[in-house]
Amino acid sequence: MQKNISRLFVQPPPTGGFFESGEKVCKKDLNDQKLDTFYNRNIEGYQRENQMSSYSDSIRDEITGHFIAALEKGDIPWHRPWNGVNTLPHNWTTGKQYRGMFNPIFLMMVENARGFGDSRWGGKGQILKAGGRILRDEFSKPSKILAPILKPTGEVGPNGKPKLECRGWRVVKVWNAAQCEGVPVIEEVEPVDPSVGFEKAAALSAASGADIKHGGNVACYRPIEDNISLPKPGAFKSVSHYWSTHLHELGHWTGHQSRLSRKGITAGALGKTRETYAFEELVAEMSSAMLCHTLGIDAPELMEGHEAYINNWIRTLKSDPKALQRAGSQAQKAMDYLLKNVK
Repeated sequence: MQKNISRLFVQPPPTGGFFESGEKVCKKDLNDQKLDTFYNRNIEGYQRENQMSSYSDSIRDEITGHFIAALEKGDIPWHRPWNGVNTLPHNWTTGKQYRGMFNPIFLMMVENARGFGDSRWGGKGQILKAGGRILRDEFSKPSKILAPILKPTGEVGPNGKPKLECRGWRVVKVWNAAQCEGVPVIEEVEPVDPSVGFEKAAALSAASGADIKHGGNVACYRPIEDNISLPKPGAFKSVSHYWSTHLHELGHWTGHQSRLSRKGITAGALGKTRETYAFEELVAEMSSAMLCHTLGIDAPELMEGHEAYINNWIRTLKSDPKALQRAGSQAQKAMDYLLKNVK
């Protein structure tokens, strides 16, 4: 038995009784069995804490990797031109928004990637207690976030409550409301008729024949299903923002193999590179910006959003000076395709 085993303890060894100090092993009247029990218990605790720390570190690194990959692809998960009802990820049993580190942004990324039309999340116990149930096929697909391990410092804060300090992080598994059944129906947004005052845009969309579904909290074009998903018009900051997003997704829609057949759409998830993704996003955003001007949707704050988005891709595509010219040409074709059937 080593004498200076105190270095391995998670907590400093107690003084007196069992240990006189961190350097003295034990009093003579303690038998080896008691010492071994205490030693093993502390070593196991030390190992468990190290394992938990390594696990939480691996989850943190995994979240960071997803975040970097999304930014490299051009996804900006916190940028949404619609309001909705509490669109930030929040616990649907407590109503509190998730905070700290990567948690809110990471859960928004999961919502976008999996097409969840809901920003409500919860742990298994919370969901069951509230009368919900995780769907069988979704039980093995939780999202992992990090929660702080808080312990009292022994001091009292100005509010009279004990001060807490973060001693580490623990991994928490949560599921989206879309992965459950028995969840209360989400609050509906106020109905808005987007065609009022935007008749030209509404006529263009109708003439396209695109399959457009409204609802949820995600705006995207899905090439495999060949359809567009949009939040309801009343969820957007303004009707102008609704049409800007609507036209952006229609821009993607024109790239289907049965229409203009752009590589950024036809390549599929496995064949799509960072460059083709960036190029396709630039085409869709440029076509949306040009269509907004053409159709008279010219709110100043809307155009600032387009310019910021396009400037970001200009920086990304500087390595290929001709890329912007090609994107502009493809955006023009997309706009012409959408305008050709408008009477």
